[in-house]
Amino acid sequence: ALGAQSKGYYFEAIQYYRLELKRHPENHQARSNMAVSLFQVNDLKKAEMEMKRSLKGNPFSVDSNYNLGLMLKKLGRFKEAITRLEYAKRLRPSFFESYSQLADLYEKVENYAHAESTYSEMLKMKPKNPSLLFKFANFLVRATKYLEADKRFVQVLGLAGTDFNYNFAYALFLDHKIDRSEEAIKRYKIALKLKPGHVDSRLNLSLRLAKAGKVDEAKKNLKKLIGKYAPKSPHGYFHLGRLYKDESHYKKAIGLFNKAIALDPGGKKPYEEKASIYVVQKKYDLAAAQYLSISNFDPKYIKSYLFRGWAFETMGNPQGALSLYQEAQQISPLDLDVNLSLGNIYFTMNRKKEAITAYSKVLSIVDTHELARYRSGVLNFKMGDYDASKDHFEKIASESKFYQVSREYISDKSRLPSSTD
Repeated sequence: ALGAQSKGYYFEAIQYYRLELKRHPENHQARSNMAVSLFQVNDLKKAEMEMKRSLKGNPFSVDSNYNLGLMLKKLGRFKEAITRLEYAKRLRPSFFESYSQLADLYEKVENYAHAESTYSEMLKMKPKNPSLLFKFANFLVRATKYLEADKRFVQVLGLAGTDFNYNFAYALFLDHKIDRSEEAIKRYKIALKLKPGHVDSRLNLSLRLAKAGKVDEAKKNLKKLIGKYAPKSPHGYFHLGRLYKDESHYKKAIGLFNKAIALDPGGKKPYEEKASIYVVQKKYDLAAAQYLSISNFDPKYIKSYLFRGWAFETMGNPQGALSLYQEAQQISPLDLDVNLSLGNIYFTMNRKKEAITAYSKVLSIVDTHELARYRSGVLNFKMGDYDASKDHFEKIASESKFYQVSREYISDKSRLPSSTD
């Protein structure tokens, strides 16, 4: 049984252990080992049952308590797992693996103080272990204790400064968590010296350089990425296209976005960036075509319907816009923007009842939505339902831009809405 288990033949091992236990049912170690094999083949309920039977005969077994803790963890019974692993730790205070599992479990149950103290106990055993310090630093990031995390990352790099993964992780931390731009740039460059072709390092470096106003250097990095290291990286072409777009070099940007699309036809962002260029150029039909392309591979992408509807409105085709908003509502009946767009187009088309219905849905989602509330008041006023109109107007907050005109409606029933309203 031990031979089969050591080679990973767990089903065979289970059969041998069962034969052994028929002969010697009091062999608690054999039962414990069989439970581990059952755990390995994912028979978790039987594994738990056999491990508990083993512990009845040998309650002070460190390994059995530890392995039962692992089983309970996999079953999602985290508090029970903690109790069992804490017991294994008390039985053998030097049992490092129990501390590691406990730190992970305490984080899972959001007991960050116990998780941190467990890491501290582990570091007393292995104070200069870069892997452990790195794990602790990442825990501190997840716990949003950035100052302490920073100190631990520095310790890690003091022990293993030439490790690519540690340098890249620290660069990401500096970049995205504490926004230390120059240090992040420096650390990305160190990571790239260790691994020049690492795509994410070069992309992140380029984005950080662009944010820091070093656009030419950012473009140079991206050109190196797509020219030398990753010629089939859609992200490289996309981000380079965005830099050219920001400089109003639209033709060059569109060419780069097209290359990104060719490499990853299912990516939405290049289409959206192209659409934004066409909007600036007032080529609304071409802008709408980009979102139509997105709908072809993602027919439930609501933004596509809303953007094309807006483009149709801008081109003077309210009926076409309405059809698109109605399609969007069929896909997502409770989407706020969809119902607001429907209300607005009905309002524009003077279809009062449909507009009121659409605005009612908006207000059922966000009761304080100013435009939906104000226009509902105006529509009810136009239809002669002054009580409903007044109810809407009175709910408009005093700081709203619609407040003053709402007061005027309430005070004067003979008032007719002006074009300004």
